[in-house]
Amino acid sequence: MAGAASWSFNENDFKQIQTHLQAFLRDSNARCALLVDRNGQLVATVGDTPKFDPTAFASLTAADFSANDQLAKMIGEAEFASLVHQGEREGGGRGGRGGRAKGPARRGRGRN
Repeated sequence: MAGAASWSFNENDFKQIQTHLQAFLRDSNARCALLVDRNGQLVATVGDTPKFDPTAFASLTAADFSANDQLAKMIGEAEFASLVHQGEREGGGRGGRGGRAKGPARRGRGRN
């Protein structure tokens, strides 16, 4: 992807990511959180074990994020500040900062 930064992190970085995701999980009352990079690689996950294939979910999340990025540009926006999908029983939201990564969070009706 043009303009995408290459980045890596060490064990301490990963522990800090996990700590921030745990705080996000607690603050959002979500059941699990997945951090996905723009290429669809699953970086980290915390909370309940997903009842879906997290690798496929990460790949589809990256594709969805990219598509929404292009939709924003088509209507003259630099980006959408947030994206939310809400189903009958499950929902999720995503946000990206600095063009590096985004993290979906699953929420169930009983935990909102």
